[in-house]
Amino acid sequence: MKQALLIGTRGGLHDVEAAAQALSRVFEQRYALTVMDERRYPTLTQQDLNPWDMVMFMPQGYGAKSCSKTTRALVRYVVWGGCLLSLHCGLITSGAYELDLLHAARFKGHAAFGLMDYRPGPQAGAHTRQIGPVCLEDEPYTFDFDPMKQTNILLEQDYGCAHWPAAWAHTWAKGKVACVAPGHQAKGILTLAPLFGDIGDWFDGLISLGQEEKQP
Repeated sequence: MKQALLIGTRGGLHDVEAAAQALSRVFEQRYALTVMDERRYPTLTQQDLNPWDMVMFMPQGYGAKSCSKTTRALVRYVVWGGCLLSLHCGLITSGAYELDLLHAARFKGHAAFGLMDYRPGPQAGAHTRQIGPVCLEDEPYTFDFDPMKQTNILLEQDYGCAHWPAAWAHTWAKGKVACVAPGHQAKGILTLAPLFGDIGDWFDGLISLGQEEKQP
């Protein structure tokens, strides 16, 4: 069984333990999941991350300055072939622009928690699991996307009379990055299990996405 590291924060609105239980069910029989909380993750190095087949990133209140060592480690992990899944609050980087570059997006803000409609994105092709449309209670995150980086929109949300990307994925150097904005509650993670299954398949090289940049 492959090994996954979940980086998060204990307690608060985005308790990593609740997410860990849901993600363990989603990736059951595929990844054994280990949690690392705020007592340890600010001092992570690339050597700490290299053994992991996947790193899931969802800390609350990530500090760009206090966690600069971790930011460098995450970037190097991906550049040299690692698989990074950034989930919900892990997409709020608080000025860690290197992570924004990895995500190909910068968090703008969100409205109040409420019932949201989600639907498959334009790159959710026939080879992927069918996940929608679905309704979830979550926070409608919005982002400014990097116009210079090609990415694949896997899930969209209806918000403000428009469709906003809610999950996307792309290669970066030798590695792979997937971003999933919903995830405020464990039941939302479970509802999106088919999406996470697709991401796991892509990380494992079992499927390709609609637009993948060729690496040298």
